[in-house]
Amino acid sequence: MGLEQAKRHILHFDDVDSEYCLVLVHGGPGLSHHYFFPLIDAVREDVNVIAYDQGSQLRASTWSVSTLAAELNSIIVNRCAGKTAVVLGHSFGGAVAIEYASTFSSTTPLILMNWVFDKRWIQIFEENTPNSASITEQLNVSLDRVSSPEEQFKLRMLAYAEYYFSRPYQLEGEALFERIAYNPQIEASIGDWYAGQNFEEKMRNLKGPVLSLSGTEDRVVYPSYNVDAIRHMNRAKHITVKDAGHFPFVEKPDDCRITIKNFIQSLDHKGE
Repeated sequence: MGLEQAKRHILHFDDVDSEYCLVLVHGGPGLSHHYFFPLIDAVREDVNVIAYDQGSQLRASTWSVSTLAAELNSIIVNRCAGKTAVVLGHSFGGAVAIEYASTFSSTTPLILMNWVFDKRWIQIFEENTPNSASITEQLNVSLDRVSSPEEQFKLRMLAYAEYYFSRPYQLEGEALFERIAYNPQIEASIGDWYAGQNFEEKMRNLKGPVLSLSGTEDRVVYPSYNVDAIRHMNRAKHITVKDAGHFPFVEKPDDCRITIKNFIQSLDHKGE
């Protein structure tokens, strides 16, 4: 696979007396762990937490969902020794989490938050967003005025902020986007990551419990997309966070904390 070790851009909170280690896998591809800060603040007193930037812990000549899953496996092996890993994949990170579990550890408990695994979410978004073409047109005008790939990446995120966040939290969400360390190289390397993938088969191979979680006000990845997807899994359930969008831990951190805590506590009664 041509992977080499690299050590940077990782946070590890291990000062809680818990047998579980919650590993946060961010979306993108090409975003960073920084947008998880509201979630980390909410759960770090309940469970040990690891957050990292994809592509920062291993080096590869090119990146794919499989190499990102290998990186996640390396983190779990080296950082979660003696503890049970619970992997939380958000958005694109959900695909990385599924790839990891199906390849390295099918019994690993997964929390999939506002997650994607194929292109259908784009079709659903466009069907429910009549002005999506005009958003793209206006965005292209803005992108022409910016030369930095990182700034262009950020502009693309900000252009859809009103769809990512419920209205009362839009400004807070935009401020969060300003904190992200954008990595257009990872994004470009992965490219059309859906191509040639059979995530439905990978989901059927999962043996551990899966919690699918989404915000009711997410207008990018609609909850119905996630509800339909879990039918491919053997031990999955779906929960919605009321009045929250694509980043539900920004709008409803306490609700997310309780839901995650209950899921982890339930593992003690399932022999996981």
